[in-house]
Amino acid sequence: MAVAGSLVSASSAEALVIGGNAHYSPLVGLPTTLTVDGEFDNSDLTGGFTKVLGLRVNSLLIKAGGSYDATSNFLSNFKYAGVDAVFNLFEDNSLLHTSTTVGDFISTSTVEPEFFGEIRSVLGNKLLATAFGGFSAGETMRGGTLISSNFSLDLTATAVPTPALLPGLLGMGVAALRRRKNEETQAETVEAEA
Repeated sequence: MAVAGSLVSASSAEALVIGGNAHYSPLVGLPTTLTVDGEFDNSDLTGGFTKVLGLRVNSLLIKAGGSYDATSNFLSNFKYAGVDAVFNLFEDNSLLHTSTTVGDFISTSTVEPEFFGEIRSVLGNKLLATAFGGFSAGETMRGGTLISSNFSLDLTATAVPTPALLPGLLGMGVAALRRRKNEETQAETVEAEA
C-alpha cells in the first residue's frame, strides 16, 4: 500500500518539507533512477515559498559510489518570493544507498544527509536563494507487489539580498564625481586668472 505524499512547511526560516512516494528503476543495483510521485498540499506555507500546489520533484540518477550529478530543476512548479522558480541540486557523493533482498522481499533505500543547491527564477535564471537540506527515500516490494513507498525532503532557503541600497550608492557616486569636476573646474579657473 503506497502512502499519498504531502507538503507541509515553512516559517520565516523559509523551510520546505516535501513528502511523496519513491520509485526506483531498476529497484536493485546501480545506477538507478529515483522518481517521486504523490499529491502535494500547500497548507501552512509561509516565508519565501508560495504557490506550490503542483510542486514537482524531478528524477535523480543515482550512480555507483553514492553519487549523483548536478540536477537542474530537481524541484519545479513553485514560486519563491512571488516568482516562478526552480531548485537546482548541486553534485554530491555523500549519499547512502542500499538494496536488500530476503526471499521475495526487495527493499531499496536512499539517504542524503546533506545536499546543497540554489533557487533560480524560471525567467531570466536570476539567483533568488541558496539552499541546503536532506532527503530520504525507500521502496519495498514483495513478489512484485508494492508494499511501501516513501520520500521526504527538507529544504531550507536563504534569500539572496537584493541591492536595495544600489540607487543610493549610485547617487552618492554621481555627487562625488560632480564635486570633483567642480573642484577641477575651479582650480583651472584660478590657474587661468593667475
